[in-house]
Amino acid sequence: MTEFFSKRDQRQGGVDGRTALYQYIYDDVATYVGGVFASDETRRHLFAAAAELVYVAGWMSFDASHHEAARRYFTLAVELAAEAERKPWTSRRPRSSTSGTPWPLLANEPC
Repeated sequence: MTEFFSKRDQRQGGVDGRTALYQYIYDDVATYVGGVFASDETRRHLFAAAAELVYVAGWMSFDASHHEAARRYFTLAVELAAEAERKPWTSRRPRSSTSGTPWPLLANEPC
């Protein structure tokens, strides 16, 4: 999914497909990261994949000139990467990061 939406953004810009990606994140990805995991390794892999997908949503928002939404998606991507213990990403963790689940960052996101 990440590769599909990333390529779509590169070819057609952030407006095309943005709503579909947002809905997928809300309906499916949020459910997955809130689930129970068989192992810590599985949890880290899922959070890493979620971080990459949300990062693409940030770029699609930025490309569509939805800069505040882009900021929220980028912040969420860093939070998810931190949960996945992705070292290159965690150095970008914002000082104002949320505690607990990062999903409230998207509460006001227009679709």
